[in-house]
Amino acid sequence: METIPVFVCAVFAGLMVTAAVIDGRTMRIPDTLVLAVLILTIAVMIFAEVTEASGVGSENMGMWSPVCVTGGQRLAGIIFGAGPMLVFALVKEGSFGGGDIKLSGAAGGFLGMEHLMWGMATAMIAAGIFGIFMIARKRAARDGHLPLGPFLGAGFTAAMFM
Repeated sequence: METIPVFVCAVFAGLMVTAAVIDGRTMRIPDTLVLAVLILTIAVMIFAEVTEASGVGSENMGMWSPVCVTGGQRLAGIIFGAGPMLVFALVKEGSFGGGDIKLSGAAGGFLGMEHLMWGMATAMIAAGIFGIFMIARKRAARDGHLPLGPFLGAGFTAAMFM
């Protein structure tokens, strides 16, 4: 039973790496990738229901498990993953791309609220430091854009293990 969370986490990490690579190259995160994260989340939720109904408790799941995240935590993760970014994007055009917003919401559904907040904080701090470095090196303008997907992918993957 302990291999299920490890496998699920590996699949999620693989999806985050894919998002990072694609966004780093194209400045776009495909909807199919976001859909894959949502499908993984739904599969984990179904697995959680089946294991709970069969009497297998979360104590048998080993490391932190996405199986153990409650529905309320998942819903809060979706809302707080996508919501603030959407508000910023509506207030200041170009602040966040639609793919970044959708990926954050989908990852919030997978990770749950607590892990999502760690992942978002890690991603935003890393992106900010990278942006400052690029401006200081005169490789980017202050009003330029950088792909956020690599930072989100790294932050969300790291958050699984926090």
